Amino acid sequence: AADSLAEKVAAYLKASAGGQKIESVLLIHPNGGIGQKGSMPASICEACNIENLAAKYDFPQSSYLSKEQIIAMNPKRIIVLDWSFGGQHKNAEIRKEEILNDPSYQTVSAVQTGKVVIVPMKYMHCSSQYVMKNLEELKRIMRTTL
Repeated sequence: AADSLAEKVAAYLKASAGGQKIESVLLIHPNGGIGQKGSMPASICEACNIENLAAKYDFPQSSYLSKEQIIAMNPKRIIVLDWSFGGQHKNAEIRKEEILNDPSYQTVSAVQTGKVVIVPMKYMHCSSQYVMKNLEELKRIMRTTL
């Protein structure tokens, strides 16, 4: 069964590689920007043909991009990951509104155009048999909302 699933995933990834690239995207975790080179979110973005700005950087997996770094990257699209770590962080709706209303983010293209979307964390960190379903849903969300 594992070989069959691996073949399906490989075929999906090959077919997914073409098409229009979704450009200039940054993932925002409750602690900051994520998606650095070699991370699961970077692989997911690559599989979905999403230009993940953080993947250009090779920083430790446990690190986050700061607000200053996010502003300097000037993403055209922001994904707010819906994950509160069992209530330790604010919910994604509140964090999205904070980003949109934060005076320091007002020069960021995604904030100026309102291209900030909430995506479930499972779409960026799923390595189970549901990965292809999640990849499809992530691509659908990105194409229809941003």
